[in-house]
Amino acid sequence: MLQGQRGLRGGRHLCLSRANVVQRLALTLALCLALTVAPALAIDATSHESTGTTAAGEALFARMKACRTAAERADEVLRIANLCQEKTEGTGHCPLVVELAMAAADIHYAGDLEEARAPYERVLQMLPKSTQVHAVVLNNLGRLVSDLGDQDTAMERFESCRQMYEFEEGVSWLRELHAHLWNNIGLAHHRRGREHDDLAKVAFERSLTLDPLLEDGEAWFNLGVVSKNLGLHDIAFRAYERSLEVNPTNVAPLINLAALFHEHQSLDVAAMRYQQVISVSPPGSDIRRMALINLGTVYTELGDATRAVTTYLRALEEANEDVRDEIDLSVRCSVAVTQRIGCNWSDFDRDTAWLEQNVDRRELQHGEDPSCLPFDTLLREYSWEFRRRVAEVHAAQFGPPGNRPELAKTGERVRVGYFSYDFNDHPTAHLCEDLFDLHALHRRVDSFTLNFGKDDGSDFRKRIEHAGAGFRDLSLLSHSESVRVIRDELRIEILMDMQGFTRGGRPEIVVARPAPIIVNYLVFAGTSGAAFVDYFIGDRIASPLAELAPHFSEKLVLMPHSYQVNTYTKTLGPEGVPGILGQTEWGDYCERFDELDGSNFVFANFNKNDKHEPLSFETWMQVLRRTPGSVLWLLEPPRRLAPGQTRENLIQQARARGVDASRLRFARRAPKAEHVARHGCADIFLDTLVYGAHSTATDALRGGLPVLTVAGSAFASRVAASLLSAHGVADMLVAHSVKDFIDTAVDLYQRPDLVKALKQQVLAKSETSSPLFDVDTYTVHLERAFRAMVDLRLMNRVNHILVRAGGT
Repeated sequence: MLQGQRGLRGGRHLCLSRANVVQRLALTLALCLALTVAPALAIDATSHESTGTTAAGEALFARMKACRTAAERADEVLRIANLCQEKTEGTGHCPLVVELAMAAADIHYAGDLEEARAPYERVLQMLPKSTQVHAVVLNNLGRLVSDLGDQDTAMERFESCRQMYEFEEGVSWLRELHAHLWNNIGLAHHRRGREHDDLAKVAFERSLTLDPLLEDGEAWFNLGVVSKNLGLHDIAFRAYERSLEVNPTNVAPLINLAALFHEHQSLDVAAMRYQQVISVSPPGSDIRRMALINLGTVYTELGDATRAVTTYLRALEEANEDVRDEIDLSVRCSVAVTQRIGCNWSDFDRDTAWLEQNVDRRELQHGEDPSCLPFDTLLREYSWEFRRRVAEVHAAQFGPPGNRPELAKTGERVRVGYFSYDFNDHPTAHLCEDLFDLHALHRRVDSFTLNFGKDDGSDFRKRIEHAGAGFRDLSLLSHSESVRVIRDELRIEILMDMQGFTRGGRPEIVVARPAPIIVNYLVFAGTSGAAFVDYFIGDRIASPLAELAPHFSEKLVLMPHSYQVNTYTKTLGPEGVPGILGQTEWGDYCERFDELDGSNFVFANFNKNDKHEPLSFETWMQVLRRTPGSVLWLLEPPRRLAPGQTRENLIQQARARGVDASRLRFARRAPKAEHVARHGCADIFLDTLVYGAHSTATDALRGGLPVLTVAGSAFASRVAASLLSAHGVADMLVAHSVKDFIDTAVDLYQRPDLVKALKQQVLAKSETSSPLFDVDTYTVHLERAFRAMVDLRLMNRVNHILVRAGGT
């Protein structure tokens, strides 16, 4: 089943994988060896008279060619074999057996698998053992059985062949035979499932040791596929490159290499490679369609929505009619993501309804991995049942959960692993960097930071490398080796998955259950839907038990204040925002932001533009229409996301709603400390309503900017309400409806003295007493949750946990 990437955070790239690995059958050896050991004489297939091999072979293949179906060709092989055996009864030798073996291989090579089996088995009965032809047919029969899906029987055939024809150094035909054998053994392991890819990798490497040029680079390609599955991207890169060196015309390794560059965000290189695939692949071919869809995703991530949508639609237009229905849902999901990121909301609500209905009916109800990824579902107003079902079906593709390790000890420090791709200059690291040192200070938890992302050389990365009980870089380890380190070397008891189904996630590691307790923590704002994840860290406001527990496959851990840890001490320094301002007055400081010139009231929203959607934007425009002279301060899209196109779409959306373009202002990207401080130059932060502000909201509150929100029906839309509650300012700033939100925003605009007092209150709490920014107390509460998880695990239970406030 073809699969492709959708969504900015997390996804899939189309590439040749399990169902597609090893497109060509390894039959070259069979034909070659059959010809080299052909007997000098053979009998004519019709006259039974002794003639030359060529004449007999030509007669046989002429009759084969006249057959209209594979079944008829197979019957002809069996008929000739029976005639052969009758004619030579008593001699023990059939002169045409080599031609019959070649004919069986021809049926196999044509892809007629069921029809090829009986001819292979019949020929194998006729061949004398301890001959090259017997060895080759036995290997090919094992490959055929593997192609038919019976890996256990295939492995028996391969092992029988390997033992019967042991490798001998210096015997060229045995070297060639074993090279093919190990390649086929690797394929059989691979087809058994991802948990067998370690064995597959060893087999492919043994094959390549014997013949680095095997099958025009096929074994290198296979090694690349399983290495990618194992998380060994550096080996996968080299394997695909070697495959291309052996056979530069093979596009299979080229598209997989492009997908690796894509995954590692080398977008320009990935685009170039995809374009190469497209240029050499015929229209309508599967691999060209894969390349077009992936290229569309690259354009999406570069912010070129026009080229992205054009490329997606081109893939659909070129598809043959019999596959168009199969891929149109995938393409529609991809186009929907692209348009959302670029703030092109034409038919947004209609598309949302169509996608939910069709993904459910055509994919989820059949257990097929959904075209819309779990993260995508959080950014539109889908039903909670749909969101959970998408997550569950997507999680199931990573295989059955591994065996849960035993948790045997009590009364000691809990060993916790924080597992993340984003231990660098990223909001996740910004939020949690104090947490690890506080664990060490409290001496109740040994915390280990488990990194599988890039080292960007930032101060954030350097500090995290020296925090807590230890830092381990897993980025170059295979999935299975990472599991071994977590489970056996570090003996982690609670694994905090800080990625989930977002970009860079490693569900292949989490599904193996490397720790007795697995927790969905901080980053993925919804259920994992995974049977291998035990808990979700929430709080009483963001995830009230009665209302939201049915939305989650995990048990809920409800923190007493906010679920979100919020570290700012290292970013802002000991004096906080006043220290950044120094002796500068707010008015003088804000003059540096010339995009705010001419405004008398500044509403702001610094969420990424993919969180913007029509409901929020329409709500904001209603506020602007009722507040003359006000402006809306938005975050400039990153340069790599073609900001001009997105800005123009937002301006057009404003104009369509009767708001002049001059009232939209855009803030450039800035270092973290400056970004937090400039919030003081705005008056009110207007939240998004479907996927609200999370770390963006705490940046605003830490900078002294009140956040106005609506507590929605999903976790992702309730986070700001939770943050405001923890900060002690929820009463005025959490609206009960969209209308209440608009009316409150207008009321605050009309009462500048109240806004000024509210800003002073928000900033003062941020600098002194707010539980929202009290990381020490947060750590105490989290450690209390860890102890409850451990105690329940020792009783073989997983329950909802309500963490009490207070204490040390």
